[in-house]
Amino acid sequence: MKKMIQHKLALMALISAIALSGCMDKDYYEAPDYGSKNPSQLEFSTTQDVQLKLNYNSSGLITTFEVYAENPYMKNDAGYWTLKDGIAPIAAGINTDGLSEIFRTIPAYVNELYVYSSNLFVSTLKYAKIENGVANFEDFDISAPITEEAISRSLRSGAEAVDLYLKQGTAISRIQVGSNYCYRPTPDKNVTFPQTVKNAIESAFPNGQKADAKFYTDASIYIHQEDVKDEGAEIWVSVISSDGEYNNSLSYFCYDGPKEDLPNLTNAQKESLKVICAFQYAKLNNSGLKAGEYIQLKYYNKKTGGYEKNFPVGTTIGWVLTANGFNTTGSGNSRQYFTYGAANKNWFYSIPAWNPEKSNKNHTITFTATDQGKDYICFGFEDCHNEDKTKNDNEYNGDGDCNDVMFHIISNPIKAVVPPPHIPEEGTVETTETKKGILAFEDFWPKKFDYDLNDVVVKYESEITYVQKTKDNKPVGDVTVNYLTDKLSLIHAGADKRNAFSYKVNIPLSSILKVTVNGDVYNPIADGNGFIIDLCPDVNSVIEPYITGTTPKVYNISIALKEGTVLQDNFNREKLFVPYNPFIFSEPGKEIHLPSYAPTSRVNMTYFGTDDDASNPNTGVWYVSNADNAYPFALHLSNIDTYRISDEGKSIETTYPEYTKWVNNGCGSQYADWYLK
Repeated sequence: MKKMIQHKLALMALISAIALSGCMDKDYYEAPDYGSKNPSQLEFSTTQDVQLKLNYNSSGLITTFEVYAENPYMKNDAGYWTLKDGIAPIAAGINTDGLSEIFRTIPAYVNELYVYSSNLFVSTLKYAKIENGVANFEDFDISAPITEEAISRSLRSGAEAVDLYLKQGTAISRIQVGSNYCYRPTPDKNVTFPQTVKNAIESAFPNGQKADAKFYTDASIYIHQEDVKDEGAEIWVSVISSDGEYNNSLSYFCYDGPKEDLPNLTNAQKESLKVICAFQYAKLNNSGLKAGEYIQLKYYNKKTGGYEKNFPVGTTIGWVLTANGFNTTGSGNSRQYFTYGAANKNWFYSIPAWNPEKSNKNHTITFTATDQGKDYICFGFEDCHNEDKTKNDNEYNGDGDCNDVMFHIISNPIKAVVPPPHIPEEGTVETTETKKGILAFEDFWPKKFDYDLNDVVVKYESEITYVQKTKDNKPVGDVTVNYLTDKLSLIHAGADKRNAFSYKVNIPLSSILKVTVNGDVYNPIADGNGFIIDLCPDVNSVIEPYITGTTPKVYNISIALKEGTVLQDNFNREKLFVPYNPFIFSEPGKEIHLPSYAPTSRVNMTYFGTDDDASNPNTGVWYVSNADNAYPFALHLSNIDTYRISDEGKSIETTYPEYTKWVNNGCGSQYADWYLK
């Protein structure tokens, strides 16, 4: 793909040679006098190229992302951030580097960006202003509200165990260390949690999809006999992801018996259990926690009333998640944290029978991921109810993905805990990017004529499929483009001429596996560094001319690319995506393209530089007018799917008054949204 520039230079040289030989009364190209305006400085582009700097600090982690022109989240009446309905991203892609510099083309009027990722192991939302073509993203916090003025990063000693009881309305007061307040224990162990395991988990448990039934089970762990000495086993736990919006809390209890007993315990037996707080604030980043920081759990010995490091053989460790349990009540030194609602309605257990729903009572998944022969035993919680809530209820409905908060268990000895089912190794990661827009053509080139830009109007929608190959949950090679699906609709014809509509794709035919148009195999026409698709020979024959709102003629095109031949980076840097290089022509060789887009090899070069055309093939200036206001002969209107057709016979600024302001300001970011008004 790096040879694209060389191909373009060669094509320009060829076109220039044709131009020189084709001019009967000139031995060189003489550009017309353009007055005070230089057409080469006016690209008439409604888009801008932006470098996205996404620092996820996670090199090797495969992360899909979406880019929005506005915050895709909004606060509800309770102060929680929720995803907006009906908002669409303007770009998307795959990131495999901790600090990635990904290029995308977006509307010129956009000056700030939000990046959303559903990946469990990176920030859900990032924000940046665009400055000099670069967007440096920083985390945007969408956690549930905490009423404390500031969260302290101070640590509570892991040696201190805090008791809870399975009783209504109990709470833990904050613990003061010096002048600071503490929300989490000091890590007892630091271990690097592999990116390969994160990739495996992300593939197995994507956001919003109910977990596979074989993992959707009781996550309680049982200390069994194999290779465990008389002194028992040590257990450590780390928060590895906290994708849920709630500020959840994790506790555990010890039961001297097999986990199979737990569903049948009486209420009195349940209330006699000592429940110990492991993480008051089971949230990464905001609490200062990081994946791979572990606390050691303590076994509560009912006989001595003390806490011990080793869990005896035959002990079950059960889990309690308090949904949004980290919050504040009261004031001053009596302010309390880790509070519980009435009837424990926001307590969820690893034991399904204990949960409040009438059906679908399971709130946990448990699974094993493997890296270099080492097993990682993990479990995750669903932090919302599994039954529908009424419209007046502020609580969310659970989606069953059980990835709202996830944990990893380390045991010593390793075989003290029987590994749950393994998650499979994923072969590929895919995501799609959607683009849309409108193309408007004037068909009297090289003359300006009425300049209503409604002679042929085309709407496009496109999906780009990006693919990252993996092996052993590690990225293999670069992110590539494997598939393009385009929907091109002829929506208006405002001309008597027999205009044809075609477009050129600047991807070598050697990279193309198959092209179809409306389901039929299409043999594209090779042209220099790409190929041409002749879509419609006569627009007026397929849609009724001069009728606003006529039934459009729709073409569905698919382009399958050979695996690994077109890289995500090259695809975007070289603008190989829609609208490609579209053009109309009413007679052979009289092609009308977008400004700055070179014609095909089928063009008749003698038209350039005649009448109102100010093109200069020698310098790569194409399809601009030498009229007073430097009009192009076609326009691309980015990121819209509706467009008010210009009034017949009236110049476009009559319908869109800010068009002239945009042109007079150099076609930059000022007035760049003229076509939205």
